[in-house]
Amino acid sequence: MLSSSTSSCASQLQPQIERLSKPRDPKNGASTRPTSPASKDQAADAFKQCIDLVKKHDFANYVSALLMPREVQPHVFALLAFNVELALVRDQIERNAGTTGIFRLQFWRDAISTIYGQSTGPVPRQPVAIALRAFGSSKDVDHLYGLVEARQQTLGDRPFESVNALEQYAEKTIGSMLLLVMKAITPPSEIVSKDAEKASLALGRSLGVMNHVRSTVPLLKRGIVLLPLDLMTIHGLSADNVYSNKSPDGIRRLCKDLCDVSRKSLAEARNLSPHVSRRQALALMSTGASMDHMLKIIRKVEYNLFDLRLQRGHPLLAWTLLARKLCGTY
Repeated sequence: MLSSSTSSCASQLQPQIERLSKPRDPKNGASTRPTSPASKDQAADAFKQCIDLVKKHDFANYVSALLMPREVQPHVFALLAFNVELALVRDQIERNAGTTGIFRLQFWRDAISTIYGQSTGPVPRQPVAIALRAFGSSKDVDHLYGLVEARQQTLGDRPFESVNALEQYAEKTIGSMLLLVMKAITPPSEIVSKDAEKASLALGRSLGVMNHVRSTVPLLKRGIVLLPLDLMTIHGLSADNVYSNKSPDGIRRLCKDLCDVSRKSLAEARNLSPHVSRRQALALMSTGASMDHMLKIIRKVEYNLFDLRLQRGHPLLAWTLLARKLCGTY
């Protein structure tokens, strides 16, 4: 099912690739690019590499993207691959490497500037950059810059000062990404309402907090504790007793508090569903399905962060997403 969908998606490339040989119209928000475009073969190869990158590192959104209208899939996969590239910067930085990753993120900030005509210079011959140039929109620029800046601000193994700071980060990263995808799949005849935007950001906060819960143990294996400091203080925890699991009850209580915050944002997002069209809901259904699965598991393991079941993916993800697409829900 998935392999045939991927082939079908790739077969839709030709109309979008034709755009490569045409300079952007300044009236549409981007200046004419001074650099030579990539070839059609390079664009096709870049697109396929974006699909592979998302499939490997963001499987839930990979499946979700395959269920979206074919004509928007190149744009969506380019955005998702860009997000994966930024997220991988975190994993590629060694412990206590400080702000080394800023230079890697700066590469993407500079690339965005050249891709969308904000500055002169060659567009990097990097697959995701080529795909963004071929299939992206100048309307994406501000959000793409915002994604880079949000990642830059959290480098250096520094824990969040508060739950509120964690939520703001989740909104600027996952929430903004959901909004980008929603705008990419919304046809010109529709608008993305303010309430639909709020739903995207709320769902992003929800998933961001839960991802922080799930990432605790993998980060501990690298000697890193990034749990919000305000909750650590409330529950009498320190980095040392979290690392050594010396206060399991306190850690469970902290975990439950974070899950309650996540549930609240999830409920907020779903309360706004009447203002999200069926097509726009496609941008949110993967996150909604992932949230339901993770919250179910975390309750089942009684908020034990160290239970390995928290690291497993949704076993029936494809069927769950197909059902949500048919129902128009997230």
